[in-house]
Amino acid sequence: MRPDRRSLHNPGMTYVRNSGIIFSAIDREVLALDDGGKFFTFNETTAAIWQYLEAPRTLPAICSHLADLYDGDPAEIEADAGEVINRLVSNDLILRHQK
Repeated sequence: MRPDRRSLHNPGMTYVRNSGIIFSAIDREVLALDDGGKFFTFNETTAAIWQYLEAPRTLPAICSHLADLYDGDPAEIEADAGEVINRLVSNDLILRHQK
């Protein structure tokens, strides 16, 4: 069982792509390059989150978007989305802002 990641996300927190990241969508994946030259490959789900974060979004909005795209247990979607968001934030690929 995965740890509960919801506590790491404040309900008023929004997330948005870091505008300094160069990226290209290829099929259902995204290739990204940060300003330090580090290369990232996003799978289909991470790519869906990345594409959705063209504008600031909350974690509940991200989860709702993913639920529209994929069948799955809402709690599992939330846990998975939280993990992806944490990885993207920790790599400075997306930025978070408190409302």
